[in-house]
Amino acid sequence: MKTIVVLVCVILAITGFAAFWFYKVPEISYGLDFGSVLDAIALLIVGGLIEYAYLKQSSAKQADTDLLLDVVAEAKNALAGLVKTAEACENVRPLTIKEQIALTCAERELSNAVHSIETGLRHCSASLDKINFEKLKDARSELKDSLTDSPFPGPYTHTSRIRIRAATKVMRDELTRMGFAINRR
Repeated sequence: MKTIVVLVCVILAITGFAAFWFYKVPEISYGLDFGSVLDAIALLIVGGLIEYAYLKQSSAKQADTDLLLDVVAEAKNALAGLVKTAEACENVRPLTIKEQIALTCAERELSNAVHSIETGLRHCSASLDKINFEKLKDARSELKDSLTDSPFPGPYTHTSRIRIRAATKVMRDELTRMGFAINRR
C-alpha cells in the first residue's frame, strides 16, 4: 500500500514537471486601472464589514459566556455554604431548630442558583440537552434528598452522612462540568 502511494506521487510529480516544461506560461502583465482600484476598495469594504459583524457577534457570545460562568461560580459558592451548614449533620444528635432552618435556607440558596443557571442558559438560547443540564438538576435533587429525607432532622447515621458526602461530591463535579460545557458552547 505504501509503495503504491509513493509510486502515484512520483508519477504525479513527473507529469507536473513535464507539463510545466512543454507548455509555455504566458507572461503576466501588471497594470493599474480605475476598475482594479474600485475592485480593491470594494473588497476592503466587504472585508471590513465581515470583520465588524464577526467581532460584534464574537464579543456578545463571550459576554454571555462570562456571565454564565459567573452564575456557575455563584452556584459553587452556594454549594460551599450548604456544605458548611451541613457540617451540623456530622453530629450524632438531632439538629436544632436553628440548624434545621439554616440547612433548609442553604439548600434553597443552592436550588435558586441552579435555577439561575437554567434561566441564564435559556436567555442565551443554549441547548439544555446539549449541555446535559438534567444531570445537574438530578445531582441537586439527590443532594437535597440526602439532607432533608429521613433521618432529618437527625440524628444522622453513618450511612446517611456518607450519602450526604457522596451527593455533595457529585454536585460539585456537575457544577465543574457545567462550567466547562458553558465555556465550550
